[in-house]
Amino acid sequence: YCVGDNTPFNDYDFATGTSGAKFNCAAPVNNSPNNTGLTNLPPAKAATVWYDYQASEEFPEIDGGQGAAPMSGPFYHYDAASTSERKFPEYYDKTPFFYEWSRNFIKEFRLDSAGDLLKINPFVAELGLRSPIDMKFGPDGAMYVAEWGIGYS
Repeated sequence: YCVGDNTPFNDYDFATGTSGAKFNCAAPVNNSPNNTGLTNLPPAKAATVWYDYQASEEFPEIDGGQGAAPMSGPFYHYDAASTSERKFPEYYDKTPFFYEWSRNFIKEFRLDSAGDLLKINPFVAELGLRSPIDMKFGPDGAMYVAEWGIGYS
């Protein structure tokens, strides 16, 4: 119904092939004949970070590029009791990570104490990632990243 910073889509009539009015992001209504759940939906919540296929004016830290395949990465939770030499530093405690399959990057989101976005920082840009497709922190506190690579075969 709504995307990004709560930009509404147009309602579409599949029977007639025509676009109708824009959805109301504050009170979306799901009147689809295929709906088996709620009709009156809760208000849409705007995304913290959004972008399309070009460079983002709102978030210039999100490098422009071909495609858009954002992936929500893990939050890091620092464990002071861990003796692992591979664990991330305390600096990254409570930091969410975000990665982009089609743009080949990982970013860290710096948040304030209320959880609001302060800054987007590049992360390991020098690695030259090739389509990161999954990312997790292990019990040792180390980050593990799987890459798709290049090509589709």
